Amino acid sequence: MRSIRTAALLAAGTTLITSTVVLAASPASAVAGCPTADGASHCYARGAFGPLAGQGPVWMDAIGTDLEVDCLSVGNRSTDFADYEMWMTTNNNYDAYDFWVEEGMTAGTLYAAPGAPQGFVWYWADSRPNGGGYNEHYVRDASTGNYTNVSFYFVQGTGDWNVFLGGSQIGTSAGVGAYAGSAANGVEVTTRDTTIVGNSANWQYRQNNVWNWAPAAWQNTSGNLLSGWTNGPSVHAQTNSCSSHNLAPQSAPAPQAATPQRLSEIATQFAALAGDTHATNRRYVKTTRKAANALNGAQVAADGQSYLIQLDGKFTVPSAKTPKGQNAPTGTELSITVDAATGRVTDWGVSASSSGLEKLGAVSQLG
Repeated sequence: MRSIRTAALLAAGTTLITSTVVLAASPASAVAGCPTADGASHCYARGAFGPLAGQGPVWMDAIGTDLEVDCLSVGNRSTDFADYEMWMTTNNNYDAYDFWVEEGMTAGTLYAAPGAPQGFVWYWADSRPNGGGYNEHYVRDASTGNYTNVSFYFVQGTGDWNVFLGGSQIGTSAGVGAYAGSAANGVEVTTRDTTIVGNSANWQYRQNNVWNWAPAAWQNTSGNLLSGWTNGPSVHAQTNSCSSHNLAPQSAPAPQAATPQRLSEIATQFAALAGDTHATNRRYVKTTRKAANALNGAQVAADGQSYLIQLDGKFTVPSAKTPKGQNAPTGTELSITVDAATGRVTDWGVSASSSGLEKLGAVSQLG
């Protein structure tokens, strides 16, 4: 499979040359949260088209761009995150625009449970309120200074979208909706104590087998924190410099066997961070990463022996990675996939219905 960038340029018979433009921005102030004029706790600086930009739907069956960051960091990776990413919404006949898939780089996380990645990593996430809920999946360490293609391809005759990173399929968002209608790419951040310089190039979407340059408009809800621009196919967003924080990937936690005690610790912290410290029916099963994700309709390319933890409760996750204007994910079931060998969280999500953990094997209760 040719990359979106190669396919489009070959079809056009042209080569697009991009360059990094450095713009000045006011220094970030170290205050908690990233408050905006409408009271939202996430700030965005991005290019967008379709309903996300107040326009009509742009029906497409594939979309992709090349992402690069010179820096992407936050002062405290245990409490905040910054993303450079691409979003795509589907089912845009609904006003809520809450069916979507996204992919990109993240530094930090609001999920500081034992073993949870705290960046700097590639991830993808989706929202499927028709039963799949909200889910995050961690892929691998990211790096600065390199353009990497991210893309989504519609699976004809389904509501599924295949997710690609660097030309390789890393997963499938199953049942997220037929034919996208809106897209954006750029920055999402939860704190003003952040350092970002990022770019996307060759942003394109496919419609009726023809690749088109993205007709993006610039949006910035960060006040004076971020500056940038878009000319459609390219997006640039930045704070004032790349000097404030450590840019290297954070060292992975030392491998720890995923014992019942460790699984219990992970369950306790994730429940608290998902808004319900009184979650009940704390249970788990030994399975594989692929089987754990398939239980609620997602597919991941990576596999390995894993434990799937589930809890029941009333969960609200305002800290989840979401497109601008999308409500915080809610659900009654919290699921966490933990690598059996390292004890690291690889995937997690919330949904509104029980996925039937017993389908994967013998279920055990956590203390």
